[in-house]
Amino acid sequence: MKYVDIAHADAYYSVARSAGLAWRAVAHPGLEEFSEAVLSLSRLAKQQDDDTGWRGFTYPARRARNIATTVPLPLAHPDLGIAPLFAQLERSLSALRVYGGDEAGDLGERVVAAGQALISLGDAPLLDAVLGLVEAGEDVNYGVLLPIPEYVATVGRFIGSMGLEHPIRMLSRHDLISVDPLDRLAVVGPLYWYRDHQYVLTSPRAPQIIVLTWAWYREHLPARTALEGSRGHAGIKVQPLPAAAAAPQIGADEDRSAVDWQSVSRELSRSSENDLSEPVVARAAVLAGRYAVLLPEDGDRVVWLLDPHAPSEHRVARVDVADLEPGHVIVVRTSGGGDLIVPIADEILGDDAAALRELQRRWKAGLRRWVRQRRTISRAAAELRRAGCTKSSPQNLQNWLGERSLRTEDRRDWQALMVAASLEAEAETIWKAMGRLHSAHSEAGMSIGRRLRDMANTSPLDALLASGRQVFGLARGGSVTAFRIEGFSPAPIRCPPSRLMVPTRVRDEWLT
Repeated sequence: MKYVDIAHADAYYSVARSAGLAWRAVAHPGLEEFSEAVLSLSRLAKQQDDDTGWRGFTYPARRARNIATTVPLPLAHPDLGIAPLFAQLERSLSALRVYGGDEAGDLGERVVAAGQALISLGDAPLLDAVLGLVEAGEDVNYGVLLPIPEYVATVGRFIGSMGLEHPIRMLSRHDLISVDPLDRLAVVGPLYWYRDHQYVLTSPRAPQIIVLTWAWYREHLPARTALEGSRGHAGIKVQPLPAAAAAPQIGADEDRSAVDWQSVSRELSRSSENDLSEPVVARAAVLAGRYAVLLPEDGDRVVWLLDPHAPSEHRVARVDVADLEPGHVIVVRTSGGGDLIVPIADEILGDDAAALRELQRRWKAGLRRWVRQRRTISRAAAELRRAGCTKSSPQNLQNWLGERSLRTEDRRDWQALMVAASLEAEAETIWKAMGRLHSAHSEAGMSIGRRLRDMANTSPLDALLASGRQVFGLARGGSVTAFRIEGFSPAPIRCPPSRLMVPTRVRDEWLT
């Protein structure tokens, strides 16, 4: 949600009442050849029952195509980042031929040849189209909407260095929430890249919207989108589509999958030898900066939300995972697990935190080794009950092995755990140490909202607004990070509880 005053709200409605939509086709023979070769290879891969062996080639090929057709920079510019992808493709050619056969290998060679030819040129077809929308001497407030948010700042710096008479503002879809009305908005298209273009057209930010689309993309006219204003019914005026290209066209059903959710989910949910707990249901979310995280689908689903546009008193709040949407910003622990209370508690404990955490690690590691020797949680729990741990059950044992648990409620249960962990001689010392940790956790739990609010209200949020990610340092060296959510997996998965709320950097080719 964005907080706006009446004047801004009226300006948005005024723009919506007069908005019009037009297209401008962009063409480049070399880029068309490369895109067609990638499309042909992707279509061939879809005919396979298992394309696993192909992915080392097809994923970076699609990513290179998507960047080259989306980002208005010279094709040879190092910040575009496609040259390393072409080098990766060349190295993967032999493997593609092994997995896919001669037809796939020949198409792969065509992809590599066309890609290398692109970066040998000094061409910048999309950049030329962007610059061509502003005529010399024309005084317009002009913005350009890019579908890949992480390139917005890079392109903005490049175009800003050109010394243009009037600046061009580069925008992500998230920036549209807060941008003031523009005179002209160029949308790097086609429109289906923008998730059915709902937020582009239902609340337009400029009376002139021009879609820059490549000639070989198959576009469809949008419905006459209506926005209910205070003085009647507003609709987008739509010009006819440009003539279709003769070459094979790319449609929404085969163009780009923004995320390879299968690979992302598999990477996030990988278990380690320490994961003895029963799996839980979670859903993957991609975060700004090419990170991803698993969010809980059941149990404790409350997370911290940071709204950089909200008044200070409402800037940080606790929300249910079910209420999150792309564009929302969540705050997570930067490393060492997903519990935000831990770094706050360590800050409270000061210099003693490291020694106390080491004792916590030792007793859990000892108990984990003992449980693993019993092969199953159920068998280990039953043996602990026979040894005098009255509260021992498979669920409680899983909780004791988890990060949040510090000690048992009953001293006799604790003694049984310490015997199993081969730490009975230190049982009293560790019991008292875990009591100190418990007190610090309780204090951190009561103060975490205030501390996060203080950080969000006293720190400039420029990095968060520009890139969708910002690290907030804690007083004693820990940190938490605010991440903008870019999208959610369409399907839930099962994962170890230890993997929840842990941001993980994912491979570039999985986010195309």
